[in-house]
Amino acid sequence: MPYGDPMSHLPFDGLSSTEFERFCLRLLEGLGFKNTEWRKGAVGDYSPADGGYDLEMMLTRHDPDGWEYQETWFVECKQRKKALSFNEISSLLSLDEEADVLLLMLDGHISRQAREKLGQWQNRHPQTRLRIWERHNLEDLCTQEKARALDSNGTPFSDFLVTSSRVRSQDPIVRRAALAALERIGIAHPNFRQPVVDTVCQYLRAPAESHDQDVRRFAQSILQRWLTGLDDRLEPVADDEIWQDIDLDLSGAHLVDFRFVSGRATRAIFKDVRFAGVTRFGHTSFRHHADFSGSVFHDSVDFTSCTFALGADFSRTTFHDWSSFYSARFDGYADFSASHHVDEASFRRTRFDQPASFVSAAFQKGATFERAIFEQDIFFDNTHFGEFGCFESATFQTVVSFCGSTVDGDMDFSHTTNRGRGLYRQVWPAGWSSPYRNCLAVVREEDMPDSQDSLCEDCTPTKRCFLRETEES
Repeated sequence: MPYGDPMSHLPFDGLSSTEFERFCLRLLEGLGFKNTEWRKGAVGDYSPADGGYDLEMMLTRHDPDGWEYQETWFVECKQRKKALSFNEISSLLSLDEEADVLLLMLDGHISRQAREKLGQWQNRHPQTRLRIWERHNLEDLCTQEKARALDSNGTPFSDFLVTSSRVRSQDPIVRRAALAALERIGIAHPNFRQPVVDTVCQYLRAPAESHDQDVRRFAQSILQRWLTGLDDRLEPVADDEIWQDIDLDLSGAHLVDFRFVSGRATRAIFKDVRFAGVTRFGHTSFRHHADFSGSVFHDSVDFTSCTFALGADFSRTTFHDWSSFYSARFDGYADFSASHHVDEASFRRTRFDQPASFVSAAFQKGATFERAIFEQDIFFDNTHFGEFGCFESATFQTVVSFCGSTVDGDMDFSHTTNRGRGLYRQVWPAGWSSPYRNCLAVVREEDMPDSQDSLCEDCTPTKRCFLRETEES
């Protein structure tokens, strides 16, 4: 095929299942389908078992006499490297949902046995038409003139396909030019912004090559500029020009000096990413669950004042250099289990509004949680703190567990507030304890008096703790 033919590199090659569904949605909209409903409801790089079809939409038909009517189409999008079997789609045929047309869109092909059984099903259900679009059908549709997802300015979908295919060129000059062209499409046509971001992310997820670093940095800068408003290349972007409601899937990517300061992303997937150079996410708002599980930060990383609206997954993440979550806020479950911190980790003034887990985490040089607030259960079971563990002036509201935790140096619980006061399960590190009754302090066991009654008789939740007053004096 001549270079520039969009089918020389199919635009849905390498897409995640969610991105493939979005591709199918865009293609069908370009073919004239209306009132589309995407049933995706999961957080992450996959679509859920939604209990039905992936897409539902309407198609306007006309009889020869001019009579206009609407057809209801249910669409199922499937990605398979091997031939699709009948068992993989049989459950969909038994759903108690009525449609004029059932459409299967495949990036591969269907097995002969499945085709025969689907034909038998069609004979038993003549009221519903069954259509199967395999890879070669999608190729044809993408090149047809009618396959145009026109926005208000009339940009054809085929132009986007041609440009996105050039991102895979062997020539780095062509790749960079294609990325710049995609950026211009996204600027001019808002309904193409998510496909543009998907294509940029798809490129960054591809294996990195040493001679490709400049182009990859340029691709990163597109995300940085239009999702954060900041860019070294040009002047800052006005707030009303920042691209809104964008999903970001960079799972498995290799990113260098990645900066996403004050970023805005609906869904953010950074699973198994390799971050090289200084990484900055400061002041970014993650509106859905953020997934950094299994990632590796080879250099320092900054999450200062980030907000995680539905929590975050940093399980099995490795931090080779300094990391900071200063003043960050986790409004959902925070999972740092089995994370490995080679250098110091800072959670100063971090707020955990939902349960958090640092189970089996390792802080080789230590960690500080100074003035951190734990509104819900917090688990440091089997956590290793290395040189130090600092919880000065931290606040624990409910369950606290340091069961099996170890420290090579010293733990600091000075001025710590324990509002659980024995009402919840609490296991402190070896050598530390929290008096029952109304005392809010966490103290060394060797400093505990013989009689808690005499020590805590003036200590109430509305007054300063006597133990803390003693320490300060």
